[in-house]
Amino acid sequence: MTYIAGVDFLNTKLSPFVQVKDKHRIRFRIEVLSIGAFKELLEQLSELSTLVFTKQLESYGPVRTFYLHRYIKISNWMVLPCAIDRLYFVRVQHIKREDIIQLFRTYRRKKSMPLLMYFYNDQTVMRFSPIYLDIISDDIDLIAELKRCFAQRVTEFDGLPVISEEEWMD
Repeated sequence: MTYIAGVDFLNTKLSPFVQVKDKHRIRFRIEVLSIGAFKELLEQLSELSTLVFTKQLESYGPVRTFYLHRYIKISNWMVLPCAIDRLYFVRVQHIKREDIIQLFRTYRRKKSMPLLMYFYNDQTVMRFSPIYLDIISDDIDLIAELKRCFAQRVTEFDGLPVISEEEWMD
């Protein structure tokens, strides 16, 4: 189980961002957050050493290869089930800060990357999606500090109808 702020973020069809209270979350638009700002953001987070990303099951058509080994060293990985029928998760442990920066840089360029990527530790999860970078944490003081430090870059929840993780695939 991977519960953070009361949400098992690896076992849900909805974005964890919409399932937690405002005091546990912060959101940025991917294109608004510069590499420098992202590095500053990572400095404030405790070490996020586990990466989980989505992969499509072969039975649902051609599988996209992400070649993540070009960007990070992958030595310790495991396949996990996903709440979305067409996907599964791959968990990679012992991710370094420099690897996270490289993946963010590549994700911003819209290279062939997984639809969703989560980096997490015991208290905090950072989620990359096609549009947003979300941070969810049990540590409400951390979220308050991030909102203060990155006030100009924070994207407020717009209240639009929630798109499920599965709907991103369509």
